[in-house]
Amino acid sequence: MLNRNTRFRNTILSEKLAAKYITQLSFQKNLEKVYDELSAPEGFEFNLLEVGVHMPRALLTSKAELKDRLLARGLIYAGTIDAQKNVTFDADVFDGAQQLVVISLGDA
Repeated sequence: MLNRNTRFRNTILSEKLAAKYITQLSFQKNLEKVYDELSAPEGFEFNLLEVGVHMPRALLTSKAELKDRLLARGLIYAGTIDAQKNVTFDADVFDGAQQLVVISLGDA
């Protein structure tokens, strides 16, 4: 289901992504603990999975099933990226998805 090639990594390093999380923190104070965990250097990483390469499009049937499939591999579903590079967090429609944004445990 997922590409096992470890020579390449698709890691998101985006000020837009960071800005969205900081904005959410200003409205939801309880997210500070989540943000601290996600931003720790030994913690979690955001990764991209190419639809059709790392995840067959046929498996993108529902958000609940996708979350279960990813969780079985130690990944947490965060959202999608379309052809115009628009990021949609917690998307439940996958028609235009080119990539999946997932959270994984980083290398310590």
